[in-house]
Amino acid sequence: MIIWIVHELYFTSMSTPTISFYQPGIDLLQQLTLGISMTLLLLPSKLIPVYLGVAPFVKTTVNDSTSKYYVLIRLFLSIILGIIAYRIAMYVVVYPFIFNIPVEFALGTEIQRWMSNFSEIIVPMLLFGSIWTFDAQFTASEKARQLENEKLEIELQFLKNQTNPHFLFNTLNTIYGLIRKNQKAAETSILEVSELLRYLLYECNVKEVPLETEQIMMEKFIQLQNLRFGNRTPAIANWCKPESSFNISPGLLLPLIDNAYKFSHFDKEQKSKISIETRLNKDRIYHFRISNPYRENTTSGSGGIGLTNLKRQLEIEYPERHTFEIEKNGMTFIVDLKIDLKNSANKVLPNRE
Repeated sequence: MIIWIVHELYFTSMSTPTISFYQPGIDLLQQLTLGISMTLLLLPSKLIPVYLGVAPFVKTTVNDSTSKYYVLIRLFLSIILGIIAYRIAMYVVVYPFIFNIPVEFALGTEIQRWMSNFSEIIVPMLLFGSIWTFDAQFTASEKARQLENEKLEIELQFLKNQTNPHFLFNTLNTIYGLIRKNQKAAETSILEVSELLRYLLYECNVKEVPLETEQIMMEKFIQLQNLRFGNRTPAIANWCKPESSFNISPGLLLPLIDNAYKFSHFDKEQKSKISIETRLNKDRIYHFRISNPYRENTTSGSGGIGLTNLKRQLEIEYPERHTFEIEKNGMTFIVDLKIDLKNSANKVLPNRE
């Protein structure tokens, strides 16, 4: 509406010199009155091609519809209809009453008049066509981005729904092994598992949790594994202490520890161990490095569903904000992960139900 008003005011200012040319005896107020009247009379001839022709043309073009030929014909017919409406207004009202001249004394040939009318109609068509095209493309882009985000959210939830039962299955195997060997330790492990389950079922429904919480859960999982294997699977973890509140996707790192225990191969002398190192540097890059002993003929390199899902989850939640490297150094399998937590610092987490 504002654009129309500005455009028509400009048209009015441009028409007053023509009115003063045909009626030199009138004052400025009369010129403006006649100019506004002329603008209002000719406005419908501009509205016709803009809204009946340009609007559907832009919508069809941006949406890549199959009915382009139909809207092209409609656009052409709307222009013709607009020019006809323009000519009727000029012949019936503008020439005899505003310019106060007979039609035959109007300057220019009939073709020149039609071309002049077309040039006056084409300006608002181009103006609003450009605005609507930009708006439609922006809206389409936002809609596509929203759909892509929804798709990624669904995929992310699917990955978590795969990873969590997989992790639970391995944990239940741990409890089963404890029940057969040490019932007292099994009772303790059930308490540890209940906390892990509460974390996976509730905390994992939010987008992020404090980094410290994730590290505590990883430590509890290590303690649970220690109950099962005892000194046969030594694990050393060095957890960093974030100075401020940094957040991370819940349950993201647990599959790395689960994978290390699942595929580790320990020698009889117990000289090898699982080692976990974490750091959070001044650039807010969280560095997680885990190594475990393995045999070349085991499947520790692939890590099953755990590492596969983790890679994809990192691509979705931390695009271009992480590095994930797997290295085999002799008889040691190493996973090195770095995550940029700059955008995760001091976020307000949603309340869980």
